[in-house]
Parts: sequence; structure tokens; C-alpha cells
Amino acid sequence: MNHKAHISVLVGVVVLVLCLSGLTLAEGITEAYIYQQGDSNNAEITQEGPNNRAYQSQVGNSNDAYIYQAGQSNEAHAEILGNHNWTLQTQVGDENTLSMKIEGNNNLCTQSQFGSENLAHALVTGSRNVITQTQAGDGHNSQVTITGNGNIVTHIQMGRGTKFEIAHDHINKAVITAFQVGF
Repeated sequence: MNHKAHISVLVGVVVLVLCLSGLTLAEGITEAYIYQQGDSNNAEITQEGPNNRAYQSQVGNSNDAYIYQAGQSNEAHAEILGNHNWTLQTQVGDENTLSMKIEGNNNLCTQSQFGSENLAHALVTGSRNVITQTQAGDGHNSQVTITGNGNIVTHIQMGRGTKFEIAHDHINKAVITAFQVGF
């Protein structure tokens, strides 16, 4: 092989290595943050692939929030303090974590996970409350902590080895439905 051919091969190898290392870096942890203070609020985070981290925080007024993630080993966290609230978090894949903390007002929480070995945790303190956590697959863990007011917790898990925990402090208009199926 002549000198030009060696250089062409060497350049090709260097370009290939740089491209592959770029792909490796791109597959690392991806983080998204949304913070909002007041008024009409809204938020949305959509991530696909593994190892994503999403954080949402809203303080007051009309609120909303959404997170969608795909892949595995993802985390989504939402914290809303007051007013009209409503949040939706959905994950697809295995070993994902969803957590949600809402302090008060009109509330409506929905968390869904698919795959296996996922964790969903909701902590709601007060007002009109409605929490729905749905998981499918095996080995899920769903935790709900409520303090008071309107309350309705609907929980559905499917698959084997799932676990559901609920702590209900001040009882107001509680309706709690748990549906678990182990195949």
C-alpha cells in the first residue's frame, strides 16, 4: 500500500473513532429542566431513548405539566405547589422512576409506566385530589401518600411481583381502588 492509501485508511479510522465516540456521548444521560413561577403555566418535556432525567417545578396559578419518556433507566420528577394543578407522566421501558409531589388545590395526577421494575411515587397533600397510577409488566412498585380533601386513588398494576403502598393521613372523601393481577 502506498503512502496516500495509508493516510486515507488512517483518516478513515480516525473519522470512524470520532463518530463512534460522539455516538457514545450522545447516549449518555440527557437532562431537561422546567421551572415556572406563576400565572397560567403549562409545561412539556418529551424525551426518547434511555437514561433521561426530567424535572418540572411549578409554583402557582393554573398549572399543567406533562412528561413523556421512552427507553429504560429514565427518571421524571414533578413538583407543583398550588392552584389548578394537573400533571401527567408516562414512561415506557424498564427500570424507570416517576415521582410527583403536589401541595394543594384542584389536583389531578396520572402516572403510567410500562415494562418491568418501574417505580411510581405520588405525594399529594390537599384539595380536590385524584391520583391514578397504572403500571404493566413485572416487579413494579407504586406508592401513594395523601393527606386530605377530595381524594380518589385508582391504582392498576399487572404482572408478577408488583407492590402497592398507600398512606392516607386525614380522611375526607376517600375512594381507593387497587387492582393488581399477577400472571
